[in-house]
Amino acid sequence: MPLASLGVLDRHSRRRKACLAATFTLFPGVLPSPRQSVPRYIDYRCLTCHLDSHRSRPPSFHSPRFLRPMTNEQPPHIQRVLTTHEAARAYYDKISGVYDLLSERAEEPMRDRGLELLAAQPGERVLEIGCATGHSTISLANSVGDSGHVDAMDLSPKMIRQAEANVHALELNSRVTLLVGDAMKLMSPDSSYDAVFMSFTLELFDTPELSQVLAEIRRVLRPGGRLGVVSVSHEGDESAALKIYEWAHRHLPNLVDCRPIYVRRLLESEGFEISACEIHSMWIPVETVVARKGMKEAPVS
Repeated sequence: MPLASLGVLDRHSRRRKACLAATFTLFPGVLPSPRQSVPRYIDYRCLTCHLDSHRSRPPSFHSPRFLRPMTNEQPPHIQRVLTTHEAARAYYDKISGVYDLLSERAEEPMRDRGLELLAAQPGERVLEIGCATGHSTISLANSVGDSGHVDAMDLSPKMIRQAEANVHALELNSRVTLLVGDAMKLMSPDSSYDAVFMSFTLELFDTPELSQVLAEIRRVLRPGGRLGVVSVSHEGDESAALKIYEWAHRHLPNLVDCRPIYVRRLLESEGFEISACEIHSMWIPVETVVARKGMKEAPVS
């Protein structure tokens, strides 16, 4: 390798270590120390939602409770989610007070388009998964009216507190129930909801978890019920911006926790019937999909 190339690599390495050091200083206990090795990312094809064999190896971080065991299977395209649910909860609790400042401006137009396509109606019962500070919850509550109801859940207790304050300020408490929970195991009975909405949430689940999350959603949806998903997407050409984003996800997985997935393909592979699909840009592609549970589909056991 030419010496000039070595110099470039050395400069990039110093910048990367400095970036990690600054991040670790801002978020102690959530990110790994810059002195610890950063794991290489693991690709996994989104459509294959179950691992045929799950051969684990020791994690690269010295704090295994904040890192998933990695596997040897590495088909191309879709990165794995390396952070655990425990780490995600700790991170979102930490940033709950400033979450809107960090993300609202970029996410709001995409989220609003997803709500428009979902088209919640007066009298409907709707579940929102990953409600964050409650902006989508409020929109849904306004759509379903006094005769409907919205159950909104988030993994982070402190996010739920922020949502409670926002819902209470608009006097929508009678239309909304806010819950701390995990979409891997929904507490609602079968066929409870007319619609489910997820905005920048589905892509936070690791690839082997996606089937279980979508099976739980199908279980709680009524026959013909709708699922609306807004997610960063891998559809389309791989732009430089997307590559930079995925680099950040690999090296700062707690800060850049969403990774692009194939939403429409995933929902189709899990038995949903696609009603609408749009791809927009938030400097990286964002896929907005509405799908339905089959009218004659048997309850999911």
